[in-house]
Amino acid sequence: MVTTSAFAASVAVGRGARGPSACRLSMQEPRARSIPHLRGSPMVEVQTRRSVLLGLSIAALAIGTLGSDPAMAAEEEVKVYFGCGCFWHVQHEFVVAEEKILGRRNSQITSLTGYAGGTEVGRDGKVCYHNMFGDSDYGSLGHSEAVELSLPPSKFAQFAQVYMNLFINGERADPQDRGGEYRSLVGIPGGMDGPFAESLKAAASSRGLTLVAGKGNEGDTLGKKLIYVYDSVQFPFHPAEVYHQFHDDMVDKYSREYHDLKRIELQDGRWVVSLSDILLCYAVCGVCVSSSLVAPSEIMLRLKPTGCPGDSA
Repeated sequence: MVTTSAFAASVAVGRGARGPSACRLSMQEPRARSIPHLRGSPMVEVQTRRSVLLGLSIAALAIGTLGSDPAMAAEEEVKVYFGCGCFWHVQHEFVVAEEKILGRRNSQITSLTGYAGGTEVGRDGKVCYHNMFGDSDYGSLGHSEAVELSLPPSKFAQFAQVYMNLFINGERADPQDRGGEYRSLVGIPGGMDGPFAESLKAAASSRGLTLVAGKGNEGDTLGKKLIYVYDSVQFPFHPAEVYHQFHDDMVDKYSREYHDLKRIELQDGRWVVSLSDILLCYAVCGVCVSSSLVAPSEIMLRLKPTGCPGDSA
């Protein structure tokens, strides 16, 4: 179980100097181990009417225990993305924020690393990390590292402030990583003309940062105290390789519970949920008891291997 106490201590108020090449890999990360299926594990497959009814009764208690906000649950969530240097530490800060602000845990977490802000994609629509084959390299395609998450619109201002707090005196925490791949950027529906622009402007102003409408393929923002703002529909997010998800930062080492967020698995196309997660969903219509809970299948679809070199589940 991921708890705030497990890794909230790393929330950046101010970050120290970071090591060289903070987000560059020299070799592929080890494969994530899959979650055991049924034997010896506390897993439940919600398949029958009887199990659904049992799930509903437990879920009613679970939702009350978790303190779900009915108003927030009724909101249709929106996907946004944020970038500020290496995406490893940015993902960690937003995972902590999801837990603290939205009360999410484990497979409810939606923050994923990826690439955005470019005008092109590679072969088969891929966008990949740097690789020896030069296959769909995100830097060559004009993209920057970013983290996408889903959130209720009413909570956007709080997450915008979490993002602005990543900056130290108007600059990102890892200036040794340079180039357009590490520029500061935000992706929101409608960009600077969208419904979240005013909240974003207020948060940026409080930190002495300037917002500029992104046109795609821009260079680095280091030393400029500015953030490119993209229309997330026109400039969509491309999930990064599995080995880049829930990764240690070059300076900060995160908890095992944090790393275990990568170990979510969908087996044989069926709904498989952990009792500890209390994700009790309808098997027939595929809708969770509370719309604030994220279906495991949605997470796995986002975490599936990208087809990029060296990427696997």
